[in-house]
Amino acid sequence: MQFKTDIWPSSAVEELVKELKLDYVLTDFEALKIALESERNYLIKTAFVITVSDEYPTALEAIAIALGFKIKKR
Repeated sequence: MQFKTDIWPSSAVEELVKELKLDYVLTDFEALKIALESERNYLIKTAFVITVSDEYPTALEAIAIALGFKIKKR
């Protein structure tokens, strides 16, 4: 099956679909669903998980910093 690459959130999804189809007996739909769920989980993790480094804040932390909130260190 040929996919339109301009609709993919990232090339990682396309690669994961290929790997899933090679490793498991899955339909295109099943492999795509799993790959998109994996990408979604990654995006949520990078957006909302609090980091221990001020050098690379998550999206939520960056918004808070931009609004002037100070992050308290433990």
